[in-house]
Amino acid sequence: MPGPNLNDLRGEIDRLDDELIALLTRRARLAADVAPLKAGLGTPMLRPGREAEVLRRLVGKAGNGFDPLTVVRIWREIMSAALRVQGRFSVSVCAPEGVATCWSLARGQYGTSTPMIGASGPAQAIAAVAEGKADVAVVPFPAVEDTDPWWRVLLGNAAPRVVARLPVAEGMEPEVGVAAGLAVAAMIPEESGDDRSLIAIEVAESPSRAAIAAACRDAGLILRHSAGLGGGGTSFVVEVDGFLKPDDPVLDRLRTALGDNVRDTVVIGAYAVPLKLKAAAGS
Repeated sequence: MPGPNLNDLRGEIDRLDDELIALLTRRARLAADVAPLKAGLGTPMLRPGREAEVLRRLVGKAGNGFDPLTVVRIWREIMSAALRVQGRFSVSVCAPEGVATCWSLARGQYGTSTPMIGASGPAQAIAAVAEGKADVAVVPFPAVEDTDPWWRVLLGNAAPRVVARLPVAEGMEPEVGVAAGLAVAAMIPEESGDDRSLIAIEVAESPSRAAIAAACRDAGLILRHSAGLGGGGTSFVVEVDGFLKPDDPVLDRLRTALGDNVRDTVVIGAYAVPLKLKAAAGS
């Protein structure tokens, strides 16, 4: 018995396309219905922790049958479209003239149609969020030798917080512009089940990288990254495993480990660990 011909296969693909657009339309209507419920509960429109959970589940379902990187890219567009359906949503992007910018990172995370405005630096991008001119700021991930500690603008109790690390999956690093960044929003970060936190630390005298590593170890923290130790500065940031709340007891242990040199320690954000798509694709 002969197999399906080309026209049969194309017809089946057309039917599936019709089903997909119908499902996407239905999804958009549900997203619109969610908006007033979120408002009534005081829940932020942006849900980066839930988004991370959804992406992990879908990548796991894709298995070897569909490229997981494509799954993430498609659903980032779908999720961003849902945000726009729920209400006004815009992004402030760190894009100083003459150097690498965060445009590609921002588009990869928040979609090709989301309104975006450029900012001359990380602090300016975050200020747009604090002033209500944008819902999210996309800024570069702190570099080891940063001498301009932009994260100091996040030290206040009412300041915006880091809520996502970009890109959200390995393999999505843009070819143009900044390769790794952070999303900052005026909301409390939410746990996703596999997270890391950022702690900003103010000291009286610049410490060595070895001293920072030792203090984190003594406090029971698993250190993944430290930044801002260049140029003898007294403000730096560390990335550690786990989801830390502002009053987490580990901060007291960290202050004790740092000794008299420490002035302040503040959890400035937390976010889902980026997906390891190669491992997921081979599972």
